[in-house]
Amino acid sequence: MAFEIKACLTGSVINATLNSCSTAAIAPLRFLRSSLITPTSLSIPPPPGIRHKLTSDLAGKEQQKKVLEMELEQWRRITLPQQTAPAAPVNAECCCRGRTMPSPANPVPQVLEAEVKQLQARLKSASAEVTRQVAANKALRGQLQEKEDKLRQLQDKANHTERDVSMKRQLVEDLKTRLKFLQEMENSYRGQVEDLEKKVKTSSEEATNRKALVDSLKRRLSVATTEKGQYDASCKKLTEELEKKEQRMHALQARVGASEQALAALEQTATEQMKGLTQQSSNALDRLQRQLGQAHSHLEQLHAFIKVLDSGEEYEDSLNGGASRTTLHRRHTDRKSYRCSMISHAAAAGSSRKQPDVLVQDDEQHEPWDRGTRGEKRRWRRKRMLMKSQHCSSSSLQQRVESLQRHVDILRSAGKDAVLSAKELRRANEKITAQLHSLSEKLCSSKQLTQPLSVSLPPPAASLNAAPHSDPNFNSVSPLLSAPPSSTRCVSSSMNSSPGRMEI
Repeated sequence: MAFEIKACLTGSVINATLNSCSTAAIAPLRFLRSSLITPTSLSIPPPPGIRHKLTSDLAGKEQQKKVLEMELEQWRRITLPQQTAPAAPVNAECCCRGRTMPSPANPVPQVLEAEVKQLQARLKSASAEVTRQVAANKALRGQLQEKEDKLRQLQDKANHTERDVSMKRQLVEDLKTRLKFLQEMENSYRGQVEDLEKKVKTSSEEATNRKALVDSLKRRLSVATTEKGQYDASCKKLTEELEKKEQRMHALQARVGASEQALAALEQTATEQMKGLTQQSSNALDRLQRQLGQAHSHLEQLHAFIKVLDSGEEYEDSLNGGASRTTLHRRHTDRKSYRCSMISHAAAAGSSRKQPDVLVQDDEQHEPWDRGTRGEKRRWRRKRMLMKSQHCSSSSLQQRVESLQRHVDILRSAGKDAVLSAKELRRANEKITAQLHSLSEKLCSSKQLTQPLSVSLPPPAASLNAAPHSDPNFNSVSPLLSAPPSSTRCVSSSMNSSPGRMEI
């Protein structure tokens, strides 16, 4: 019984120690669970390194658990035959003891047998109890060893848990610092989110504006498609007009070549006519200079003859003498000066036919004193004849000079007209060439513009009606291009009319 009490006490002590150890081991585990739950409740994910470390620790602990379970099973297998083996010697000892127990000195065989049977039964029961107690003791010892092993394991686990707790405290501190950092990041992210919300609002407004722009662009596109159709039709018309203009250009170029040839021929004829006219005018001027020289010689002879006559009359007057002659001589000189002034005035006025009548009238007005003497009448007649001849020669010379001057003026005007007409023809030719160059450039540019359109457009099904030329440059060029023949005709007519004037 004492052994049983001791075993019970040892079992209770072992149980108490195991319970205390288990509570001591469970407390840090609970703390760890609470510490693990708190960060998870905060919904903060642990760092990947700590997570990997915890998973590796858990796997190691599970392996240690399996190893310890295997060792426990092996120890149980080893301890069970050891517990069964010592029971026999105890029983043997008990049997020996039972056999060696003192027996009564002289028992009655039946009583002895009954007692023996009772003793054997008691012995069996005692041996059974002893075996049971020994087995219980061994079982308790095994349990104690198991619990000691468990206690060691729990101590090791507690040490590991303490280490884990310290590590996890460090992790918690790291997580707290990370939480602070993340909170700061969250504040910055909130500011960024607000900025992004503002940007989203502005982008939504821009999207609405873009939608409106897209709608307007769609409308413009529809309008552009309609305009494209119109432009395609106009392009077809323009291509046809371009072909017509090219044909007309070729015709105009041929016409310009003909006009240039006509201009060259006109210039040659004009130069030849001018050379002939200059030769004629030079010959006529030489003749007139000769005639003028002859007229000057005649005038000098007449002046000498008149001087001789005057000297003879003065001699006769000196012979006759008298106041009447002196007065008559004065009147004669006055009449002579008057006649000379009248002749010069009539020559300047150009009235050659009326001059003899004027002289006759002057003679009739100033000849009342001529009726005196016959000698004076003769003298007067001689002087009158001399004056008439002098007047006729001077008037004819003046007429010739005037005709020559007119001829020279006509030649000069004809030369100026020819030069001006040649300049006008050159200017018109330059204008025509410039306009042809501009038209060729426009044709090239229009061809370059119409080439992509002609490539993109299908070939025209039918030719359109010929429309009037709408190009203002072409319409402005056409009268200029049609002008050279008329101008050449005008020049030829002026050149043909100038020799006629010269001949006149």
